[in-house]
Amino acid sequence: MDNYIDQYNIITEYAPTLIDDEDTIADAIIGICEASEIPLVKANKGLVMKAIMPSFKGKVDMKITNKVLGKILN
Repeated sequence: MDNYIDQYNIITEYAPTLIDDEDTIADAIIGICEASEIPLVKANKGLVMKAIMPSFKGKVDMKITNKVLGKILN
């Protein structure tokens, strides 16, 4: 049992944590869009998702990202 606890502690120490703060995600989306010169309009949702994926993959919960992006684009 202690072995599993030790393994868990090692994994959680080195495993990346997902960013779930909506304000942080919104700031990142806006920054990436400004740098990529993508206007934040509803018609560009696909372009925005394509632009943010390399930075967000494995670091940000994409369900939350989609929710935040929906708020930004409305």
